Amino acid sequence: MRVFRGLDDLSEVPRSASLVLGNFDGVHRGHAALVGNAQAPAPVGIVTFTPHPRLLTQPSQPPFLLTPGDEKYVALGALGVRFCVELAFTREFASLSAEEFVCEILVGRLHVGRVICGHGFRFGAARKGDVALLRQLGARYGFSVESVGPILDANGDAYSSSRIRNCLATGDVAGATAILGRPWMIKARLQRDVLARASRGYFHFGPYLKPRPGRYNAYVRLEGRGAVEAELVVSEVEHAGWLEFPGQVALRPEEDIELELIGLVAPLVLPEWGAEAELGNACYI
Repeated sequence: MRVFRGLDDLSEVPRSASLVLGNFDGVHRGHAALVGNAQAPAPVGIVTFTPHPRLLTQPSQPPFLLTPGDEKYVALGALGVRFCVELAFTREFASLSAEEFVCEILVGRLHVGRVICGHGFRFGAARKGDVALLRQLGARYGFSVESVGPILDANGDAYSSSRIRNCLATGDVAGATAILGRPWMIKARLQRDVLARASRGYFHFGPYLKPRPGRYNAYVRLEGRGAVEAELVVSEVEHAGWLEFPGQVALRPEEDIELELIGLVAPLVLPEWGAEAELGNACYI
């Protein structure tokens, strides 16, 4: 799959393509249905934004991303997406009116033939654009518009990235896996604990959402050594965690890993004197 970053060189973007618009954080089953609805003789591409708009509009909130960076494009490629156009979400970009976004970017630069979006898609300055306006502009500029959703699970609940975040924040790993359609996976840089008797390595969650503090079962892919089982401990007091490997796993001083979350073993509960307690004084239930 080809990824076009920015608007400088779009000469190889197929004209009259079907473009699916959205952030696609998580690339969950709802996103898969959205992309599946776009499959047609015309090439199917994604128009997405970086950084996530909430990082610009709500900069003080804790990290919340589910699939940052190229991980999102790998997951979208697995759904059959032919290409992605990544637009830089800056203050200047955010100030474009809804009609300017359509006229200057979708039509003027991307030569769109069809737009597919979720039923609640909003766009343009102050999020004033909606699907109804998109249809009006499509009729004016010569492209069709299809809105999809909400996509519901067997219980009648809509698939969404927010639901995945809520599941992880409460330790409901099975719920997050069901919405994603696969285990939640992150990439991190592991630092070996040279003083620990057991094989142990520390890492920072970086831009990822931090799950509920506690102990989890996990699979970890180590560089050049395949996947091994490990126990993940998510810190209460830092945006960090550590991995404990059973047996003799020779960790390098520093290495990149992929971590798949399997299930919560025990949540972390702080003593009654509150959140100022040291992590070592906490207990697991």
